[in-house]
Amino acid sequence: MVRMRDDLDIRVDEPATGLVIVRVAGEIDILGAPLLRQCVDDRLPGACAFVLDLSGVTFFGAAGISVLVEASAAAERLRVNWALACPPAVLRPLQVTDLARRLPVCSEFPEAVRVATAASPVLS
Repeated sequence: MVRMRDDLDIRVDEPATGLVIVRVAGEIDILGAPLLRQCVDDRLPGACAFVLDLSGVTFFGAAGISVLVEASAAAERLRVNWALACPPAVLRPLQVTDLARRLPVCSEFPEAVRVATAASPVLS
């Protein structure tokens, strides 16, 4: 599945049963955040492990922070293990808001996959 705007590209992969990877590139601003929110809302239910790969994000605004807070609450409610791969453009706003301590933040994609799949009996 691919969702695109001129400044945002969202791709979904399911490389293993129960593992959902959402790869995002571009700008997550007030215009792009609703696309990401919809993608997370569509794909999180039913996943055993969920990785949000933000490695390609070049701008991350307040609307993106809102999406991550909502994703975290939904993952907890649905009991889905998840993790974020965050570049500096995303990590800095998460540190400033202290969310980097509360969200499953990883600096690299492989680490995010390990964190998300470690506690899943289906994927471990």
